[in-house]
Amino acid sequence: MKERIQKICCICMMVFYGVSLTGCSSKDSIEGAWIIADSGSNDFTMSFYDDGTCLNTPIRTNTSARPVSYKQQDDGMLIFTMEWDGSKTYERTENKEEALESSKYYYLSGDTLILCKEIYARK
Repeated sequence: MKERIQKICCICMMVFYGVSLTGCSSKDSIEGAWIIADSGSNDFTMSFYDDGTCLNTPIRTNTSARPVSYKQQDDGMLIFTMEWDGSKTYERTENKEEALESSKYYYLSGDTLILCKEIYARK
């Protein structure tokens, strides 16, 4: 009986640990469709796909190169691979104001994304 209770407790702990990890990772993922928060219109949709590609991002280089893919690293760094200009990186910040003031940062929390000083909402 004691062994059975230990097994049940162990299983419950493993399930709880798995659920808590899953909940955190999806909240911090940039993957999905985003619209400009105050526009009230779905005309512009920026998308990040699970295969690492992205569409309609506001990211451009001096030569107007667009990103062809992205990677969100474990440390929060967001790296875009550009069409012909190498890569462009953005540091993650937990401060909304910092992301609104500086283009070198982005902010991501739940359904809010600030990228290139613009606020987006998850669609």
